[in-house]
Amino acid sequence: MDGIGLYLHIPFCARKCAYCDFASFAGREDMAPAVLAAMRDEMRRAKGLKIATVYLGGGTPTCLRTEQLLGLLAEAKACFDIAPGAEVTVEANPGTVDAAKLAALREAGVNRLSLGAQAMQDALLETLGRIHRWADVERAVSDARSAGFDNISLDLMYGLPGQTPADFRASLDAALSLSPRHLSLYSLIVEENTPFHARYADHPELLPGEDALCEMADDALWMAESAGLLRYEISNYAQPGFASQHNLGYWLRRDYLGIGCAAHSLLHNFRWGNAATLEGYLAGKRDEEIVVSEEEVRFERLMLGLRLVDGIAWGEQALFDQFRPALEKLRMRGLMEWDEERVWLTPRGLDVQNRVLAELMP
Repeated sequence: MDGIGLYLHIPFCARKCAYCDFASFAGREDMAPAVLAAMRDEMRRAKGLKIATVYLGGGTPTCLRTEQLLGLLAEAKACFDIAPGAEVTVEANPGTVDAAKLAALREAGVNRLSLGAQAMQDALLETLGRIHRWADVERAVSDARSAGFDNISLDLMYGLPGQTPADFRASLDAALSLSPRHLSLYSLIVEENTPFHARYADHPELLPGEDALCEMADDALWMAESAGLLRYEISNYAQPGFASQHNLGYWLRRDYLGIGCAAHSLLHNFRWGNAATLEGYLAGKRDEEIVVSEEEVRFERLMLGLRLVDGIAWGEQALFDQFRPALEKLRMRGLMEWDEERVWLTPRGLDVQNRVLAELMP
């Protein structure tokens, strides 16, 4: 892939979801003009870079006005050498898009839409704090197709409070009936500093148990693949040719540039992260600046690449040498396999990837 990934973080949303610990701020859209101006300045300082993929994430990018989003995309085109036909993704809450906004985004060159559907049961959406309902998902997909979007991805969550395996199968059925090119299927993680943590951290009995979670994960695999969406990463499924090229860049540890509040970047083994508050970002502060050592590079390549079903190419003998004892132990336990060219996790290894990574940590 010629060029790097460009990530534009939109830190605004209509309502903060109860499970979300991302840098996003509800009711602060009055700060959007200043933040977008700072993002344009940030892009200008990096002018001339070759870009392979563009991704607008958040927050909720589509809670901005259409002209604000189009202005940001125009600045990116003016500042960077974006590859012809590059994958350009916008994340959207189904409750924040309409036919006119989607048509404008498609006209501006956005060719991939990622919709946060999460669940088809309106009661579960209410529990999550989402502003949309399943009817909005169906409308958004229809409007997107009418606008010319062929590449549509849907996000679903499982392991939700009160959710049963039957609920998740119903959500999968409803999502697959919309014929998406891509599915992201995420197990709920109760993050600190969220309303969900306050409600459930000390009450795990209110969440689905391990047997229910395993059933949901199994259903995700067989139902998606039966519909022609093949698992290519732990949480992601796609029709052939529709894997997320931008996210593949992260998992293959390619360089990327992050623009905006809380956005992170990796260029030539130098990593930095912008301040995670609006005020800090506007003041030009950074939360992180790190030069990554060769040993850390090898660990990151392995950690990220093993999220992929196909694993990663060895690349260098030093990768095997550094982790040889742990790799051989994992292979004996049936969690990992390799040949002369690649290393990958077995299906069982993918299911317990966190334990695998714990074995590999220096």
